[in-house]
Amino acid sequence: MEQTAYKMPSSVRFICVFTLPGIMLRSILKLMFCRLLRADVLKIAYMENRPPYGYVEYRLPESRARIVMLICLPILAQSLIAAIVAACAYIPLFVIINYNPLRVIPLYFAFAIGANAFPSRREADILWRLFYEKEKNVMLKAVGIPFAALIWTLTMGDFLWLNCFYGAAITLFVPYAMTFLPL
Repeated sequence: MEQTAYKMPSSVRFICVFTLPGIMLRSILKLMFCRLLRADVLKIAYMENRPPYGYVEYRLPESRARIVMLICLPILAQSLIAAIVAACAYIPLFVIINYNPLRVIPLYFAFAIGANAFPSRREADILWRLFYEKEKNVMLKAVGIPFAALIWTLTMGDFLWLNCFYGAAITLFVPYAMTFLPL
């Protein structure tokens, strides 16, 4: 998987450096799912000093289902991990009302993990082409094209800081919504 270099705006570069724990977790999860789905890993970098800061280069599997899982499962796993970390930080901070300043650190990690849940631009393009061009089944196209368009739009929206809004939404709103769930 070849990483294409593009000129990254300085604000995006700042967010990438600020959310480095999420970048590292994304690389770890991508490697884990590559091994689970038997995709050949060509190169891995957990932390680089230039963009892309963390990546996994892999050979695409033959199966379309494996390709979709390889792109979508890290998004779901990273979002779930961010929500769990945020919930663990939210309960002592806002429910028990224990205002220790160190309680904010897990919220930072939840934000960093959630802000880096989106796949790379190349993976978004692969997902789009898989559903838009190659899929013959009309039902799968009806479900897959809007999903691939959403992933592609969110991935391309890094200059609008959509990844930061996503990380903030997971960090702030998911644990808050959990307090309204009946036990």
